[in-house]
Amino acid sequence: MNMRIPINIFTNTPLRITKTFGDELEQFFEYELALYPLSLFDAIDMRKTQKLAIYDFFKCVNIDIDHKNTTYIIDGGYLLHRVVWDQEETFDFIFDKYVHYIHKHLGCNVIVVFDGFNDYRKITIAVEQNRQTTKINSSCDIIFDRFMTVPTNQQQFLANTHNKSRFISILSEKLTTANIFVKQANNDADVLIIETALEQSNTNKTIVVGEDVDLLIILISRTPIDNMIYFLKPGKGQTETKIYSSQSLTSYSKCQAHILFLHAITGCDTTSALYQRGKTKVFQSFEKCQDLFDCAEVFKKINSSPDIILTNEILQVWLGNELNPEDWGWVFKDNGLEPIQTLLPPALEKLLNTIFCNCKKRLAVARAWRNWHKPGAQRKRSAKSRIKYVIY
Repeated sequence: MNMRIPINIFTNTPLRITKTFGDELEQFFEYELALYPLSLFDAIDMRKTQKLAIYDFFKCVNIDIDHKNTTYIIDGGYLLHRVVWDQEETFDFIFDKYVHYIHKHLGCNVIVVFDGFNDYRKITIAVEQNRQTTKINSSCDIIFDRFMTVPTNQQQFLANTHNKSRFISILSEKLTTANIFVKQANNDADVLIIETALEQSNTNKTIVVGEDVDLLIILISRTPIDNMIYFLKPGKGQTETKIYSSQSLTSYSKCQAHILFLHAITGCDTTSALYQRGKTKVFQSFEKCQDLFDCAEVFKKINSSPDIILTNEILQVWLGNELNPEDWGWVFKDNGLEPIQTLLPPALEKLLNTIFCNCKKRLAVARAWRNWHKPGAQRKRSAKSRIKYVIY
């Protein structure tokens, strides 16, 4: 049950605070005056944006595709869900479905790149994947072989990381036997997909196949201006197939050099969106203000200090540099990574001592605020049971 407890720091006692702490007001406003930064976090998690809306920034292209002279780099995560299979089918029959789908739609010159998380608990992108799969009732661990029938539906089966990992392992063997080349990344596959595309583009027309807009953004950022690589976003139902290129960012041409930074700072899988500041507004502002270009440069430097910038972690990963998430704003807690919401307590201790509320829960309020950053304090808040604090 949620309890909404108004906490009044300033409005009802301005004279008292001004008289008592007048010389320290500026110092007070160095703190969040909230349990977490409200501009970056909501009551449950990091603020999220409509990531797919960024597709509107890119111009589609029309090209003639010849399978014989084209190399396709397929996002394995997309492929796992694109091929639909039913409960009670054998796994061997399901694996044959994947081979048939690739040969029918993409031909024989194909490279499939899968994720390869050895430890899902310490990968930041896995945080977002786990958040998404919590909406699905995951199946239990299933020990299966090729000749066993699937005991559950596709979504529930793949929502279990152990099942998914074993499934990818056996599927990779099946694809290799069918002369379909397979790669597996050490963690998230996005960077390896684009790096593979860059390698193949030296000898053949290359098309990346997937749905995640992160792939297109990394492709645009890392493809040299004298090269051209394409991104195929397959249609489904009434949604048409679209093709983009590594030079599709025509609406915001000045943003191309900093598109990784802009995508990360406005919210992606592992960074918070800014409150009421969507991607369109930020891209428009960046396009008009030359001073922002110099500010963005620091995020591209691998030796930038984590004390100055935290968005740099995901940006450096996209650039192909491996960083330790725990040095860049994440903490390993409760058997997984969580974003560090703030390094400071909600407010100075002397200000916390002035907090009062208009209900009978004053003691609980004071304890919650004062214990927020004490070692060992139980600070985990769930969506079902939480005290909500409001500063008037």
